[in-house]
Amino acid sequence: MHRVLATLLLTAIAVPGILAPQAAAKLPKSTLSDAAAMDLPEVPEIRLLELNPKMAKFLLKHVQAKQPRKVQLNALLDAIFSKKGLNIRYGNTYTKTAAETFDSRSGNCLSFTVFFVAMARHLGLNAYFKEVTEVTSRDLRGETLLANHHMFAEVELDNGIAVVDFLPGTDKRYIEVRRIDDDRALAHMYNNLGAERLADGETELSIKYFDRALEVDDELLPAWVNRGVAQRRLTRYDEAERSYLKALELDRKDASVITNLAGLYLAQGRREEAHPLMARAAAYLQDNPYHHYRLGAEAIRSGNADLAIQQLKEASRRDPGEALFDASLADAYLAAGDLTRARQALRRALRNADEEELRGRLEEKLAGLPEEG
Repeated sequence: MHRVLATLLLTAIAVPGILAPQAAAKLPKSTLSDAAAMDLPEVPEIRLLELNPKMAKFLLKHVQAKQPRKVQLNALLDAIFSKKGLNIRYGNTYTKTAAETFDSRSGNCLSFTVFFVAMARHLGLNAYFKEVTEVTSRDLRGETLLANHHMFAEVELDNGIAVVDFLPGTDKRYIEVRRIDDDRALAHMYNNLGAERLADGETELSIKYFDRALEVDDELLPAWVNRGVAQRRLTRYDEAERSYLKALELDRKDASVITNLAGLYLAQGRREEAHPLMARAAAYLQDNPYHHYRLGAEAIRSGNADLAIQQLKEASRRDPGEALFDASLADAYLAAGDLTRARQALRRALRNADEEELRGRLEEKLAGLPEEG
């Protein structure tokens, strides 16, 4: 996952920018003092898609050359996930390079996607990165709230596109997805590593990683936001404001930018400037049906059926044609013991479901409901 940070005083929901990468950025003068800069380690040069000899040997053993693309893809996936192969498992931990993911047999979605694309391209497959704009989960690490976004891969086959998505336990229905180039994926890698260092308290060092991300792609909005969070944590308020304002230029509706900037203004006593920003952020979230869907799904997991019903009904009201909302609403009604409304919600979801797999699951769930006495 690629990460955007918010201080704990804020409730930021961050969405990465989706503009095309630019040439190396002309960044503001370094925020580090000369003494601090001398004491910090250098940011390592990451060769995003480089395979080591062990990885190349693994592919030679498990995937036959000169086979149809679909055959090669299936062989690669089997080699990655089967117990006879790497048996790779999802782990929402630190971001790793392709070689580190291979050695550890685990990785988060960004680590895995980089690893998979590197392996697929070595085989001659046309594999690419796909960037999801919405927040898929949140983590609390120390005093930092991490808003996690998502990345997955796609592979061009002779008769279509295959999606390889490593995020477990999620209905793969995303609001907006873009294919991105390798430079932007590399920038996400540096941004993730910076976010992790900031969460671990290495604030000065994190800024060097965010700067490196912006040298690769100066329109990567999460890196500007994270840079501002780090600068604010160091009480470098003027520098933080410049970073947030740059992010705001990239997306004037991004809730994380708006709430972080509002929080900065509040910390400086600039309440008249902060309040309109806070109102804007709240309005954007309330208008987003997927925001209510996520809150509803979280409420189901936490056992609060009444709150889940409230949020999922709001999501469905704002987008009545989305089958996923009614399917989840049915789960909430079942948790509340309301079989009648659960059955009604499932039938609405079935009417709107376009995907055969989803329709099959809904039909199975509807047929499995007990008869009402």
